[in-house]
Amino acid sequence: MENEKPRVLTVGTPLPATGGGGLRVLRSLEEYVKHFDTSLVLPWDPWNDRELLKSSVGDLRRLGSLGVKIVGYSRAPRPLSTLDWLTGLRIVNIATLLAPWLVKVERAGASWDAVVALHETWDAVHTGSLIARETGAPCMVLLHDPPFYGSRERLMNIVKALLLWRELGKTSELDAIMEKAKTVAYLLSLNPVRRRRFAEALGRYKLVVGVTRATAVEMGGEWEGRMVCLNPGVTLDPGDVQLISRVKAKVREKGEYIVFGGRPVADKGLPEALIVFKALSKHYTGLKLVVTGRVRPRVKWRLGLMVRRLGLEGRVVFTGFVPREERFRVVASSRL
Repeated sequence: MENEKPRVLTVGTPLPATGGGGLRVLRSLEEYVKHFDTSLVLPWDPWNDRELLKSSVGDLRRLGSLGVKIVGYSRAPRPLSTLDWLTGLRIVNIATLLAPWLVKVERAGASWDAVVALHETWDAVHTGSLIARETGAPCMVLLHDPPFYGSRERLMNIVKALLLWRELGKTSELDAIMEKAKTVAYLLSLNPVRRRRFAEALGRYKLVVGVTRATAVEMGGEWEGRMVCLNPGVTLDPGDVQLISRVKAKVREKGEYIVFGGRPVADKGLPEALIVFKALSKHYTGLKLVVTGRVRPRVKWRLGLMVRRLGLEGRVVFTGFVPREERFRVVASSRL
C-alpha cells in the first residue's frame, strides 16, 4: 500500500535540459517512487530561468503521473532573483553564499522519514540542509561532483580555463581586462567562503555520499574520512547501454564532424576544444565541430564571438539541448 511506504522528501532539479545532473535526478526519482512515498522540493536556481522551466514542463508532469509530489521550493529575495534573471550573473548564488540566511523554504507541512538532497549544487545542498534542520529527519546528500576544490592547484587550473574563456570571448581589450580581473577576484576570494558554507551545510547531513572516491579527494583529504564513496563509482545504466547499442546498429555512415563531449561551458574545456579544432580544421577542411547542450543567450553570444575570433564561422554547430537518444545518434554518427 502507498501509505506503508517510507516518506522521503527529496531536493533536486529533475530537468534533463540542465545537463547530466538533471537527468540523474530525474532517473533517481523514477526509481525512488517505486519504493518510497516520494515528495520533491525544487531548489531556487531553476526559477530564474523561465525558458528552462517552460521546456521542462513535460518532465515534471511525467514525474507527477508516476506519483512524485512537488510539495515546495526554496527562494531568495525577489530583487536578487530579478537581478539574476536580467544579468545572468548568478547573483543569487553569490549573495546566498555570503548570507545563507536569505534563503527561505516554502513547503507543505508534513513529517518525513528521510530527507535526500540529490545534487552537489549550492541551491540543493543548502535547501536540503535547511529542511533537515527544521524537520530533524535523517538526511543524506549525494555529491556527483566536488562542490568545492581543496587543492589550490586544481582551483588555479579552473581559473586558467575561465581566463581563456574571457580572452576568446572579449569585445575589447578593456573588456578582457575587466572580465579577467573579475574572474580572478571572484574565484580566489569566494572559494574560501564557498568551502566554509558548504562545510557548514554538509555538516547538517547525517550521511554524505560521493558517487566516486575522486569527489572526496578533490574536496580535500579530510573529506575522505567524512564521506561514504561509491567505489569503483557509477557507470551507464543498462537502459542507456541498450539504447546506445540500438542507435549504433542503425548508423550506416559517418558524418563529417566531431562532437564536443561535455556541456558548452568553460570548465568543461570548451575554449581549449575550439583552439584544438582550429588546428584540426587546417588539415580537414570539410570537418565540423558539433556542440550539444543547452546554452543561455548571454553565453551563446560570447560563443559566437569566440568562433568568429578563431575564424571558425560555419565550422562550429551549436545544437542546443537534444534528447538523450538523439545525442547518442549524433555521437554514433560522428568521426570522433
